[in-house]
Amino acid sequence: MRAGFEIKQSGRNLRVMRNGVCVYGPVTHRADAENMRDKLERTDGHKRRKCMTCADPFMSEGAHNRMCNPCRTRTSADTGSYSFAPRASRRSISR
Repeated sequence: MRAGFEIKQSGRNLRVMRNGVCVYGPVTHRADAENMRDKLERTDGHKRRKCMTCADPFMSEGAHNRMCNPCRTRTSADTGSYSFAPRASRRSISR
């Protein structure tokens, strides 16, 4: 489980902190700090992954998101079923 983001106030300044480290700020408006905290929490699991159907890299929204948007749109619009990238282009698993 990932540690969350928190807002700390020092005088009139607000900072968004994670594990005791400032990741945003200082700002003077609480709404700015809260908006940034919410954005950071939403995008925390985002990272570059390879699409499981075409093997092209894309920016994933989290562990649940393994298909790029073009493949997801194409497969759901065409047939509703998924076809996977050839085995050579996917990571091989040694047994």
